[in-house]
Amino acid sequence: MSGDDATHRRHTRASSAGSPPRLGSLSGLRSPLVIDWFDPEPALVAERLAPLGLAADAAGTIPLDGAIVRIRGADGPSRLAIDAIVARPPVPIVSNTRVRLLALGVATVDGERFLADHPGLDAARAGDDEHLGARSWLGGGSPRVLVLEPATEGPLAATLARLGEGPVAIYLGGIARGRTARGPLGREVLLPGGPTWGPHVLVVEAGGNISP
Repeated sequence: MSGDDATHRRHTRASSAGSPPRLGSLSGLRSPLVIDWFDPEPALVAERLAPLGLAADAAGTIPLDGAIVRIRGADGPSRLAIDAIVARPPVPIVSNTRVRLLALGVATVDGERFLADHPGLDAARAGDDEHLGARSWLGGGSPRVLVLEPATEGPLAATLARLGEGPVAIYLGGIARGRTARGPLGREVLLPGGPTWGPHVLVVEAGGNISP
């Protein structure tokens, strides 16, 4: 068995290892996107995002332009889940205009299969993500979806091995310090401080090549 075949089997087992789906119907996603970030130490997640100018309220909710992030305590590894039913929060919010959601990153072991299963994405091949070690396809619509498939034994491969397929990254337009690398939306910084397998926060310089 080749190394690539072994990697693919590990990822496939991880993606079907009994955890419930973390992504509803992609055609049902609406803006602002409601992203639940589950973590055993939610305060550390809030501290990680704070340097971007994202402040969580007492309930752990962070409003930003194009999305609402709800930080929630949970057992098990840190992970993202999408609430495709709740289109908007129950109370009015003021969006954070300094930081904009550019795209939601969804991991898969097979990009072409994923796109065939979600034809409504109308996705086209985009650039590789050097930080995550991933190939990508960018879908149309709002919110945008980046389909990510491992290209190396990098962070995205670790994500699939640990969490399986589903939402694993958020791409933000903003300003962050750190090592820049090429990404599907432009030069980007991988926000430090989280586990190797994510969730990953990529901050794209000057909003990248995604129009408001």
